[in-house]
Amino acid sequence: MAADIEPSLHDFLKPLIVDEQIQKPLVLRLASTFHELALNSDDQFLPTPLSSLPSGLETGTFLAIDVGGTNLRVAFVKLLGSSSSRPNASQNVKISFEKEWPIKEAIKMDRAEDLFAWIGSCIHQVMLDSLQGQSLAQQDEELAEIPLGIAFSFPMIQESLASATLMPMGKGFAIDSKKDLGSLLMAGYEKHLGRDASIEARTYRLPKIRIVAIANDAIATLASLSYQVRAEPVGRVSAGIILATGSNAALPIRVSSLSLSKQARIQATIPNVTAQSEILVNTEWTLPGIGPPLVELGLFTTWDSFISQHAERPGFQPLEYMTSGRWLGEQLRLIFLDAMTKILGTTSEDLPPLLRTRQSISTKYLATNILGDFDKDELAISLKEVFPPPQSSGWRWDGHKIKVLRHIATLIVNRSALLIANAVVALLICNENISVPGFTDLMSTLETERVLVIAYTGRVISSCPGYLEKCQSYIDQIVSNMVQPIQRPSVVLREAVDGGIIGAGVIAGMASR
Repeated sequence: MAADIEPSLHDFLKPLIVDEQIQKPLVLRLASTFHELALNSDDQFLPTPLSSLPSGLETGTFLAIDVGGTNLRVAFVKLLGSSSSRPNASQNVKISFEKEWPIKEAIKMDRAEDLFAWIGSCIHQVMLDSLQGQSLAQQDEELAEIPLGIAFSFPMIQESLASATLMPMGKGFAIDSKKDLGSLLMAGYEKHLGRDASIEARTYRLPKIRIVAIANDAIATLASLSYQVRAEPVGRVSAGIILATGSNAALPIRVSSLSLSKQARIQATIPNVTAQSEILVNTEWTLPGIGPPLVELGLFTTWDSFISQHAERPGFQPLEYMTSGRWLGEQLRLIFLDAMTKILGTTSEDLPPLLRTRQSISTKYLATNILGDFDKDELAISLKEVFPPPQSSGWRWDGHKIKVLRHIATLIVNRSALLIANAVVALLICNENISVPGFTDLMSTLETERVLVIAYTGRVISSCPGYLEKCQSYIDQIVSNMVQPIQRPSVVLREAVDGGIIGAGVIAGMASR
């Protein structure tokens, strides 16, 4: 129990603490659920038309777009390929003319055509930057048509690597499903070709673009790190995870593990693929199919249920409500309000009004201020400025309230890290990278020393204090407790820096081989 936390409050917050005895059943239930979803779900374990990870030999310059849940990034990505003269992994990729824009709520609620027209205008800006100082002849010679790779943080169905049909979306976007992503993006960009007689339009001839590859951003993260570490003896990059506004994972899996309809789509797209071949899949692991184990093991709390019921699409992303950047701050707000009013005797009239406003605590504020380097007095000043109490209230942001707030924030972050760790190990069991009694037994010829690298990206895991260390520690503990020593791999989290934008360039390079 945290120091100075009342026993009544400790008991009230117990639903946030995952009992160690539940972890093994949870991993096995998740692994079984993932197996069933791969076989039966039309919305999860979605195949990308890629039957291998990058070789590390891909080269070329590509326009890359990373459309996330919060930000849009556009850049040119130059792939230099693996070389003994570049032992540092970061040296085989160069990013230039990069720009980043926040995706504002008003933009998210626009029609698909308006959203992609805005994306087209952002591409237009990067193109203009890249053409500075070039003559029209140089532009015609060097940039007649630019190959484009796209990382998109939403589910999609793909009949080819260069095309994608959007599926129902979360993260606050209002776009209808069944939209053709490539057509929308091309139409959005082409609005800016030969546009009005601005100085830029008169001076520069914007090149055409050609979409060569589209993938989910979790696939892009996996491809990005795999490309960059090909020259290093670090083991296999076995999965990619995203922990940002949303949460997702991607990994290679046997074609035979997927439904017959998915297998047919893969075989129609990629020549010479067999049932034993591997295909890269976007798991969409936060969608409803993952819900039953979380509910049946008592991990889905009343606070999670409240968030789920009041989300834009109730019940759509149960794991995301418990783990992702869009919701961790909201969990803190809800639980802190409940603790104040139900346990510590504060009336709702005394509470700072903004605390009663939905999503008024951002996960960024949670990570930077509440769990960051602010001391007690600095945090009190910040809280008073951001969440001022009513003038008639006796509320003060005193040391005890701050201690309670930080205690709840720590429990929320710990639970998120633990759930993600369990899900990662479950995925590795599902695709036969890890053998555990009671689920699958691999061949006895497995090497006794193996390293499975998990590529990660996202501000939650990379910026939230202690999150990465906790997640790695939980993975180590789960693997140690569940896997026999002779078959026990080392599972290592490794950051895919700029994974989405580099990954978009890498998949474009793979398509251009």
